[in-house]
Amino acid sequence: MKKKEKKFWAFKRPNFKLPNFKLPNFNRPRFRLNWKWLLIILLILAFAGGGYGVYRVLNSVPPEEAVSTAIENTLNAESYRYQAVSKKVIDGNEELLSEVVGEKSNGNVHLKGKLHVVNSDFEIYQVADKLYRKDEFSKDWLVVEDTNLEATEKLVQEINPLGIFRFSEPLVAHYVGKEEINGKKCRKYEVMAETENKYLLVLWRDFTFTVWIDKSGLLTKAEINAVNKQHDNQRLIMSVVFSDYNKEIVIEPPM
Repeated sequence: MKKKEKKFWAFKRPNFKLPNFKLPNFNRPRFRLNWKWLLIILLILAFAGGGYGVYRVLNSVPPEEAVSTAIENTLNAESYRYQAVSKKVIDGNEELLSEVVGEKSNGNVHLKGKLHVVNSDFEIYQVADKLYRKDEFSKDWLVVEDTNLEATEKLVQEINPLGIFRFSEPLVAHYVGKEEINGKKCRKYEVMAETENKYLLVLWRDFTFTVWIDKSGLLTKAEINAVNKQHDNQRLIMSVVFSDYNKEIVIEPPM
């Protein structure tokens, strides 16, 4: 009897071709680093990091400290320029009081402007221990030798708006947001404080301040409001805008 033969099924190989992949050419020249551009990138990152550091400090300190430091930095800056306008508001009607353009450099001061209250122009130089004041009528320069400190302070503070930033007691400040002033991004604070300016205190009370501080920790703008001591419907508004911090400003005697 014949044995049954076992059949083995043979599977045919599929009829397809592998795709023709191209392998990368590892013999190509490697990317060469341009050290000039690397240095530029590192410098940009360093400056950006420095600005962010100052910005982070401004965000972390209490509002009172941020405002006090900014005012101190501003008044003690080597040099700067500013423009100030003051006006009186009576029942919503504005009356211009004064316009001042000022500059400071190494302790020397130059002020020029107009007192609208008396319709008078003025120009003053304070250089070292001498005070120069232009006579409105003769246009000559009057010189005071060895100026008495108190007399000089009185004269300058009467027309210099920066004298209002000296406070007799600790200030109270509140952060109210960010705002752009003259192309600079600033932090805005509302401040309540009592000024030491005795000439302003004769007529005004309830001083409030709004200040804008840039990323370098300096004042970009400040606005001062006060109420008349005898008439509640009268207010004082003074606006000061700062520029040219620590730039070369030459202030020399006018004669």
